[in-house]
Amino acid sequence: APFIPYTMPLVVGTEQIRQVETDAGRRRVALMEPPVDTSVNSVAAVSAATVSAAAVSGGTFRSHWGLGDDALAVVCVTRLAQELKLEGILAAMESVRALSREWPVRLIIAGSGPAAEVVHHHARRINDEAGRRLVILTGELADPRPAYAAADVVLGMGGSALRGLAFGKPLVVQGEQGFWELLTPETLPTFLWQGWYGSGPGTTGEGIPALTAILARLFDDPGLRRALGSLGRNVVEDRFSLSRAAERQVELYGQFTVSRPGAAEAARAEAVAFARYCSYVAGRRWQRLTGRAATDDFNARPVAAAHIPVPAVSRP
Repeated sequence: APFIPYTMPLVVGTEQIRQVETDAGRRRVALMEPPVDTSVNSVAAVSAATVSAAAVSGGTFRSHWGLGDDALAVVCVTRLAQELKLEGILAAMESVRALSREWPVRLIIAGSGPAAEVVHHHARRINDEAGRRLVILTGELADPRPAYAAADVVLGMGGSALRGLAFGKPLVVQGEQGFWELLTPETLPTFLWQGWYGSGPGTTGEGIPALTAILARLFDDPGLRRALGSLGRNVVEDRFSLSRAAERQVELYGQFTVSRPGAAEAARAEAVAFARYCSYVAGRRWQRLTGRAATDDFNARPVAAAHIPVPAVSRP
């Protein structure tokens, strides 16, 4: 939010956001990437879990939703929202429809949200035209882990992308304006810089053709799927584990408690922040009056969409 006082310590989730906030004048900006519980988010953990209506093993999940042993399951666990999500969800459906002519592919979308009606309508149309269920809508799952465990490929952004990696699945990162990018050793530095999101064309192109080409490459090569799944699991364990996040959190508390602004500096920062807040509130009211207000507000404007370039050398 633009009205957070500049003297307030800030913890952000990507290197790119840290640079943006530092360039804007903040002096105390730290990085702590979103953590993943690698113990409970794994195929082994789901397989060992007690079978219930809310949490079933990956194999049972596939059986429950009519996925045969030969089906290639592309899984997307997401909120069905207009901002950030809907464009990619509809593109994934079209891509799976094209690929279904050659492979036994199914798209599993787990989630709910304000765009559910649009998503359901599009899925029904594709399934009716195909004469079979190419797109499976599970609705919101109390425990989505079995969906990840059952996947052959995961589509996602943000936390959903990281959970897919924790399950050792090849990941195709979803973004906006046609962005699709496969996680590989070559693309990993980009995601460590800007987060698990993107905007505009990726290295394979953009939109439905890009996603179709990425999925076809993965379907053609089971060995590549295994290798990229192992890469993702290693990345999560090395950089995004809960234990690493806990150590970082304690370290940041120590840093911030011994470094505080003076009273005069804090007062000036609060005055500037109040003025910015008033401007923000006035702007939002005007947007609502004119019908241009985004539902998700700040989340509707990711920093990664600004196309700030990846530095030549990734920061540790």
